[in-house]
Amino acid sequence: MLRYLGIIEERTNELLMAQAAIHAKEQNIPLRERAPNLIGDGPSGPAPHVHVHLPNTDDRRDHEDREEKAEELKPLTREELKQRAIDHVKNLEKKALQEQKYPDMSPALSREKSTNGGAKSGSGETGKPPTSRGR
Repeated sequence: MLRYLGIIEERTNELLMAQAAIHAKEQNIPLRERAPNLIGDGPSGPAPHVHVHLPNTDDRRDHEDREEKAEELKPLTREELKQRAIDHVKNLEKKALQEQKYPDMSPALSREKSTNGGAKSGSGETGKPPTSRGR
């Protein structure tokens, strides 16, 4: 099948070149100026070298996260994931407030406090072990 497609492509390129040559003769224009980008003609020069600088994923991590690499190798419980998410949000809000990018962060802080207040009664902080669903 690919063999026949190759033959069809080759013949199509020949027909396009012939048509471009005929049009160039009719208008007294050199073939290169009339149809510079024919399929079979190829590029005019080598493609420019593009250097892409990829960011390092460690650049985005906090210093505290880098120190906890050994801890990251074990699976986390639901409570640990929840606590990490809360800590991460608190750190982001603290940074935003320090930089004063978002001066209206007080509603988010009050929302977080109400979420923490309800979560403490069912978490392991009250002395009760977490349920099997939390693991």
